[in-house]
Amino acid sequence: MHGNCKAIYHKLSGQRNVYLDRARAFASVTIPSILLEEGHTESTRIHTPYSSVAAVGVQNLASKLQMALFPPNQSFFKMDVDRFTLMELTGGDPTKRAEVDEQLSHIERAVMSEMEKEAMRSPIFEALRHLIVTGNYLLHLGKEGIKGYSIDKYVVTRDPEGSVKQVIIKEDFHIETLPEDVLELTSFSSDDSGGDSKPVSIYTKFYREGKKWKTYQEVEDKMIPGTEGSYPIDEPPFMPLRWTAIAGEHYGRAHVESFYGDIRALEGLSKAIVDAATASARLLVLVNPTGVTHKDQVTSAQNGAVITGNADDVQFMQTQKGADMAVASQQVQRLEMRISQAFLSEQGALRDGERVTAEEVRMRAQQLENTLGGVYSVLSNEMQLPLVRRLMAQMTKAKKLPELPKDVVEPTIVTGLDALGRGHDLNKYMQLLQAMAPLGPEAMGRVNMGDLVKRVGISLGLEMDGLIYSDQEIAQQQAQVQEQQAQQMMMQAGANAMSQPQGQ
Repeated sequence: MHGNCKAIYHKLSGQRNVYLDRARAFASVTIPSILLEEGHTESTRIHTPYSSVAAVGVQNLASKLQMALFPPNQSFFKMDVDRFTLMELTGGDPTKRAEVDEQLSHIERAVMSEMEKEAMRSPIFEALRHLIVTGNYLLHLGKEGIKGYSIDKYVVTRDPEGSVKQVIIKEDFHIETLPEDVLELTSFSSDDSGGDSKPVSIYTKFYREGKKWKTYQEVEDKMIPGTEGSYPIDEPPFMPLRWTAIAGEHYGRAHVESFYGDIRALEGLSKAIVDAATASARLLVLVNPTGVTHKDQVTSAQNGAVITGNADDVQFMQTQKGADMAVASQQVQRLEMRISQAFLSEQGALRDGERVTAEEVRMRAQQLENTLGGVYSVLSNEMQLPLVRRLMAQMTKAKKLPELPKDVVEPTIVTGLDALGRGHDLNKYMQLLQAMAPLGPEAMGRVNMGDLVKRVGISLGLEMDGLIYSDQEIAQQQAQVQEQQAQQMMMQAGANAMSQPQGQ
């Protein structure tokens, strides 16, 4: 299926332009460096927005998403074994099941260690920033590590169900950076290298063929030898990410798109207020030309000097736009509040008042988190799961992991949407205890504390097997304590009897 990648790329880029133009507009009012204007060079000046509220919101939301999807010192996935296979392996023996879980946990820790070794958090954070602002980003996990591409560097086509059919990446290289065997395929030579030389475009194509992903690279319509490859259908090295998946569309929609009106309005009002404030801060003294006060005397007079003149002849220039600026400032405050809420900023969860309760803050934050449910679902399927599968495939090939049967052992994502549901359960358990506390010991005595502790631990994402004592173990401990107390009482009674004087 080798073909003219350049022609296909330019054809598909026409479908991408509507998304690309909107993405550049979104970046211009948030973080312009995320997606620069077409034709931008190092000497081109980047526009700086007048308001930083949206930029701070993007950084804040990206940080929260990274912590939710890839929490530090905790695995974001769990190796699950088919239930029937597990029963065959363990025979229902809890001890053997614990041994299986322990072995799987070693695999989880090895994968997480490899992820930290490859320093993947930085490109993942950059990917999340792009998704929030532009709605699309491409991650490529190869032998050299993980690499990211913004929406202006690749094209993608999907089937009606949203599954990827093909991806073409365009990369521009300077002549001096190309290997000699690749340079021979171009119309250039090593003598053409220089600071003003035109870059050479290399196209990398991934496409689906049956149960495999195929890939190769082209330069000037010629396939580069040694770049052909294939991958299992469920272990592609590329991940074309979307913020929001829209049925029938090849590209996703950005988080900023839903609030672009507010962000653009805030940018306009912020510019107007800055311009008005600059004009108001300008200090000009007006002297009546027909009055008795001379401007030269006013200009040259020292502080505290006595000059001849009339106070009515001298005035300071004023814009007298204070009332208008107050209206604009009030609207800016409303817009900043709405934008902060949209990006899950802490100040966005608080209303403007002195008596803001902790419960109000908690409920507002929980409502805001609920809006990310769909995003968690998309990123789980298009980022987390493909990332761990590809990483495990690389580690298995490098003999860092044992060969695992795919139809028996599968990774399951346990952060993001799943963590959001567990967080709601935890909040409900805490609310239950707070509501029952005023009712006294009788009400608390009706709670099965052992089961409650186990559920709270599960809500926190902890492995509870062996962590808390069972009812039988607690009964045994209590019996041992009672037996020890009885022995101590007997020993004390014997000591008292021996200390009593004879004959009394």
